[in-house]
Amino acid sequence: MQVYGILVVVLLVSAVVVWMLTKVSQVLFPLDYPDDVHFIPLFYSTCKTVVAQMLIKIPPQFPVRLVLFSVWAMSLILDSTYQGHITAFIAMPRLEVEVNLKFILKNFTL
Repeated sequence: MQVYGILVVVLLVSAVVVWMLTKVSQVLFPLDYPDDVHFIPLFYSTCKTVVAQMLIKIPPQFPVRLVLFSVWAMSLILDSTYQGHITAFIAMPRLEVEVNLKFILKNFTL
């Protein structure tokens, strides 16, 4: 459950970063960036990137592409780590150490 919480936080943070980069780009370069770049389609595309591991609509701005790629890479790392932990938990037998009281009492008593 913690992994999914981290993914939600990463999505929300990346959505805010994408929105900020888009607004800054529109202010700094008003001729290069049209006004039809909206926050909701970019956030929806980011969510689909994490779920489907692909982009349906790639934004033309490089900073936005960089953020989307970093979200994709982070989700891939988190998902691989989570699946690795589950596989290791299922595949490894539980370690139970037997305590040999006779050996302890014989060798370690004063």
